[in-house]
Amino acid sequence: MVVRHARSGSTHLLESLAGEVLKAPVEADAGIRVPDLVAIFCPDPAGEESAEWSDAIQSILSEFQRLGLAEPEEP
Repeated sequence: MVVRHARSGSTHLLESLAGEVLKAPVEADAGIRVPDLVAIFCPDPAGEESAEWSDAIQSILSEFQRLGLAEPEEP
């Protein structure tokens, strides 16, 4: 997936999972929490792999924040 950040004029090439993570809140038409993202992408959200998925998604979201593509919502 290729994403253009209109404010900065930057274009970013996202790997497959990052592209899907970016699309999830758009498709939900609202913000989305990390546990909800894990439930979407992890084959067994209650299983042992869920921590790995959570770490991967957190890493992607941190990179989105660094790039200005997403912002965390204040609680």
